[in-house]
Parts: sequence; structure tokens; C-alpha cells
Amino acid sequence: MVQVLARGDIAGAAVDVFLHEPPALDRPLFAFENVIVNPHIAAVTTESTYNMAISVAEQWATIFSGDIPPRLINPQAWSHHVERFEDLLGLRPRSPT
Repeated sequence: MVQVLARGDIAGAAVDVFLHEPPALDRPLFAFENVIVNPHIAAVTTESTYNMAISVAEQWATIFSGDIPPRLINPQAWSHHVERFEDLLGLRPRSPT
């Protein structure tokens, strides 16, 4: 990317992920005025953290009440989770329909 920026092939760049985190401050990329570098957690705001905490709490409350959590991404793994959950906590959540 440094060569592309130096040649002027692109107008600028915005980067939030590096192979090694945190990146070394002497990286050549950081010398360009047309480069924006953000930590990968730039979207983690007070509001987003609050919303994530509420969402997680609601999901656990749903599971502890024996129901299937909202936003279940991988229903194929639910039966394995139910078995582990029952072994660990003695509760058996419902299976998805």
C-alpha cells in the first residue's frame, strides 16, 4: 500500500486492521497525510457497549428461562449446547422448532 500511495495511484487510505496489533509507530504508512488509521475498536462506543450488554443479558435471561435465545445464528449447534448446558447447570433449554 505504501508504494501505491507514494505513486499517487490512490487518493488515500483508511486502515483499522494490521497483521500485528498494535502496529509499530514507525511504519512508513503513518507518514502519509492522506492516511487515516483507527484502532480496530473504533466502533466500540458507550452506546454500543451498553446495547451489547443489554442484548447479552436478554439472551441469557431467555436461556435461563428455558427458551431458545433470540438471534440464534447456528441452530444446528443448539442440541450440543443444550446437552452442555444441562450437564453444567442442570437446566434443559427448549429445542428450536
